[in-house]
This record gives sequence, structure tokens and C-alpha cells, in this order.
Amino acid sequence: MSRTSPYEEGLPGSSIALVGEAPSRQEMRQGRPFVGPAGMVLDECLHTAGLIRRQCYITNVITEECFRKKASQNLYRRSDGAVIWNAKSGFTEEGMPYVHALKERLDRCKANVFVALGGPALDALTSLSGILKWRGSILESDVLDGGRKVIPTIHPAAVLQGQHIWKYLIIFDLRRVRQEAGSAALRLPERDLITDPSHAECMDFLASLENKPRVAFDTEIYNGHISCISFCSDPKVAISIPFLDRYRQPNWSVHQEDELWCAIARLLSNPTSLKINQNILFDMFMLLYRMGIHTKGPVADTMVAFNLMYVDFKKGLDIITSIYTREPYYKDEGKTWRNPFRDMTSFWRYNAKDAACALESWLAMEPELRSGGYRQTHDRTVGMYDALLFMMVRGLRVDKLLLQAARDKLKIDLQGKTDELKVRADYAFNPLSPKQCQQYFYIHKGARPYISPKTGQVTTDDLALARLWRRHHWPEIKLVQDIRTLKKLGSAYYDVELDGDDRLRGSYNPRGTWTGRLSSSETVFGTGLNLQNLDPSFKAFIIPDEERENEDHEIRPDA
Repeated sequence: MSRTSPYEEGLPGSSIALVGEAPSRQEMRQGRPFVGPAGMVLDECLHTAGLIRRQCYITNVITEECFRKKASQNLYRRSDGAVIWNAKSGFTEEGMPYVHALKERLDRCKANVFVALGGPALDALTSLSGILKWRGSILESDVLDGGRKVIPTIHPAAVLQGQHIWKYLIIFDLRRVRQEAGSAALRLPERDLITDPSHAECMDFLASLENKPRVAFDTEIYNGHISCISFCSDPKVAISIPFLDRYRQPNWSVHQEDELWCAIARLLSNPTSLKINQNILFDMFMLLYRMGIHTKGPVADTMVAFNLMYVDFKKGLDIITSIYTREPYYKDEGKTWRNPFRDMTSFWRYNAKDAACALESWLAMEPELRSGGYRQTHDRTVGMYDALLFMMVRGLRVDKLLLQAARDKLKIDLQGKTDELKVRADYAFNPLSPKQCQQYFYIHKGARPYISPKTGQVTTDDLALARLWRRHHWPEIKLVQDIRTLKKLGSAYYDVELDGDDRLRGSYNPRGTWTGRLSSSETVFGTGLNLQNLDPSFKAFIIPDEERENEDHEIRPDA
């Protein structure tokens, strides 16, 4: 084994090259890279992933000691404090010589795969930013000669900074490195993503799916309506059916769109085929709420499945895809959803890719879900979806006149309390400002400050005010509490925005809490609120529905 410097170790002919950021002080003393605490984490991850450190070539981008300032991800040179790498803009003028020197070292390296450990290494090897986005992706370097294969992962030092769970993501990525180390060839999934198809192509594709045992689909929303929907039964072939063209106009004639929605309804109402998607409840809601299409039959939700198995991880499709597929990170393509007409082709590809990756992920995780004993819990969770859909689509009838009267009364009460506080207080201050409340009660009035057990900082939160009231009985305390309560009641409940049919709705998340408990929030349209924690006073405004004939056939409100 070659040991030439604190930033380089191993043989350049190794099949795997590990590229870190910069040597630490301990590594400078010992003359070897990754020998401190971060090195211990790296060694553990390599061992768990089935890799041997001595069979890897290890180097660093920067060849001298650097540091990070508190609350900053930038890299600073220890010797003179110069910024070498900016977390937002990349390597600075002072940092570029290190990148050029790294390139010279790695161009002599014969590795099949280069592992970028951390953001600076990712930037140096690919000119990309965002290590948490790109980790696990199989990339082609645009810096090294010959388009070398790069797999980024999180720097082991991050595990020591309160992110212990990231160690398992590093292990996932290093297992992929082991799989890729046998060849220098860059082989990514080949997918036939059909975008901007003709009406006949759409109808033929939908017809081909009708007898398939499983179908994955995904909707994309623009201005509260379905702008396109994708389908696939094979991860290699997916279609995105657009309902808006590149100019925000309807993509089909009325007759053609009617045919398409009828074909989609037939496909999704098949009671035997398995319907698959990430957070599929959202798509089922949009289809039922906007189009009156009820998705029937068994359902598989990759979000629920992954969260059951790995409750401590985030449960987005990006992290699921990085673990269960070889598809490189593509979610930035979907950032056009707020204004997809800037690049509709990318938007449609993103839509088709979501369906394909959700299906591929489900096929890979389902055996793990079953062997781990989680399948029954998954099925029980998605078994709630029909009931949740009914609540989300139907909503609650609200007495608008009574609600408006309560709003008016609240405003009067709030103004009265505010006026009384101005009279009672020694000087005017904002009861909603923690800083001004602390100044008034702790500095001006001389009360002993209360410290929040959560933040360790001085606070005038509700608990602190309750304690101040028990000790001092100053009328200003009670008035501040009352004003805050009225303000919260108004903003959180009384000022709620109802839907166009004057009904109150909420959106449900089947895995919305870390405990796995159901959670709810406002709808995707920005209306409604959390229906699980209604203030008791608000329940007076909810009234029973009037009896209507053929009520069971009214499956969606007027939107």
C-alpha cells in the first residue's frame, strides 16, 4: 500500500477510488486520509457494505487542512481563512487549483467507479451541487477525462454531527459502489418514456393495460386541475397523457378528452388489478374530486411501504428511487410543475418517470415488505383509503352565517382586549412579539425569566405566561394570553377558507407522523384545515347535511 501524503492512500490501480474533502488535523499528523473519527465511520460503512478499505484508492480534493464556520457549509483554508468552496456557488478562485491537481491524480487512476464523499467532492467530480439529492446516483463525470463513472454519497463526518441515520444511506450507496466496481461502463436503466403522444397512441396504450395484473400511475397538477397523467405496467415503458398543450390550451377536442377519461376510468375501476403509486391517496383524491373517477381494487403505496420499513428516513420518492432503482436523481426535472410550460417535454418525462420508478421501487421493496412482516400493516393502512376519500371529497357543511357572526364577534373581542391592554400596561407593546413581551415582563417589570426546556432560551410562551400569572397576577399577563388565544382562534379556525361549494374539507396523510398516526391539514388547493384538531368552539358551525335524493350518486362537488 502506498502512503504518500495525508490526502492520498492506496494504489491508483484499484477498482474503487474514494474522494473526500480535505485532511483533518489528525490526518495531517498521521500522514493518512480518513484515520480520525470520520475514518472510523467510513471503515464501518465499508465493512458493512462488503468492501475492503485496503483495496480502495483514497484521496482528498483539498490537500491541506480546512474548516467550516458555525452555521455555514463553506470550506475555509486553515492557513489564511480563505473560502475555498462555497456551498452555493462551488469552488472559488482559491479553490480551483486543488480541483485541477485532483484531476491530474485521478486521470492516472484506473478505478471503475469514483465515490464522491460529500458536497465538495461531488462538485469537483461532476460540477453538480446538492449531495443529499444526488447521493446514490450513478453519474458520468464531466470533469475527468473519458467520462468516468461517479457515485456520490454523504461524507462520513456528517454522521458525527447529529445525523446518525445518514450512516445507513452511506451503506446503501457503498453497496451500489460494490455492484458497479466490476466494470467502468456506465449502464443506466433504459426506459421508453412516451411524451406528447397522439390520441390514438394514448387510447391504444390504455387498452393494452386493461388486463394487466398491476398498473402504476401518477398525476401532475396545474392550477388545481390534472394537467397530465402517466401510466405503466412495465418500468421500462411509460406514457404521459397531457391534457394541456405547450401553450396552456386544451390538448384534445372535447370528444377526444371524453374518450380518454372514459378509458382511464375503465382502467382504474378494474377491481382485480393492483394500482401502484407514491402517496397514491393524493392521486385517487384528485381523480375522484375533479373527474369523478373512483380508483377501485387493491392498492400499493410505496410511500407507506417505505415508511413502515424505515420510519426514520424521509419518505419521498427521490430517496426511495435512490435505494431501490438505478435511476439517477431526476426530481429537479419536476421543479417545472409551478410553471411547466417553460419546458413541457421535461415535465411530461418527469411525469412518466414517476410512474415507472414507483412501479420499479414497489417490485423491489415488496419482497422486503413481506419478509419483514410489514405487508399486513401496509394493507391495513391503504384499506382506509376509501373512507378517507369519502371524507376528503364529501367534506362538511358549514353554517356560513353563524361563522361570519362569530368572526365579527371575535374582532370586537380582540379590539376590546387590545384597548384594555393599552390602558393597563405601563407602556404600549406588541403582545404577539416575544421580544417585546420579554422586554416588558422580564426587564421592565423585573420578573424572573423563564427558560424553555426545549430550546434553552428565554421565553414568554403560553407555559411561561401561565407561570408568571400564578406568581404575579399582573393583569397585562392575562390580557396577553387572551389576545394570543383570540388571534390564534381567528387565524387557525375562524378565517378558514371554504371550497367553492361552501363546504369544509381537509387532506389526510396516512403516514403523517413519526409514530405512523394519521394526520390532516388544509387541502392541496389551500382551503380547509386540520380536521382532527378542531377547536371545540368551531364545531358549533358544522351542521348536518340536508337529505337529498340520489345522494349516493353525487360523488364529487362542483369545483
